Amino acid sequence: LYMVIDGWIFQHQILEDGRRQILDFALPGTLLGFQPERGAEMTHAAEALTNATVAVIPRDRVGEFLSRDPEFGLRLISAAAGALNTAYESLTDVGRRTAREAVAHLLLRLFSRICALTPQVAGTSINFPLTQEHIGDALGLTAVHVCRTMRCLREKGVVELHNGKLSVMDAKALAEIA
Repeated sequence: LYMVIDGWIFQHQILEDGRRQILDFALPGTLLGFQPERGAEMTHAAEALTNATVAVIPRDRVGEFLSRDPEFGLRLISAAAGALNTAYESLTDVGRRTAREAVAHLLLRLFSRICALTPQVAGTSINFPLTQEHIGDALGLTAVHVCRTMRCLREKGVVELHNGKLSVMDAKALAEIA
């Protein structure tokens, strides 16, 4: 079991033909790698987008942590429920939202998560290491389609993605689009 302490990590699957599906973005506080059955094979991989620090919790010590600190169990359940909710949101992004809605929703979700983790973030800009290819791989879109969608959002004065920074100029409009 791994807990992200700092940095951005993404979890993904690579299909037989080399296409990549990004499943989720792990930010500080995210738990990775827990398998309910000992020795179960992971169906996906994790890759750092930025320098990242993770804490390793050996599987054979999880029971000890649970018995010594019941709050740890609640945090583990909460993390699992959060991951499931994110999976449902991602499934809806890919399956039912238009490209514009899906891109807006993903940007809003990640922006909100970063702002919640770092309340000292002033203004409307955050460090954002994702490329248009990452966004496309998370939403089942081509980088070209993401580029067009981002241009539309920028021209409407909603968001701008430039030099590793995401600026949300109109959060209300972004939420309405999402």
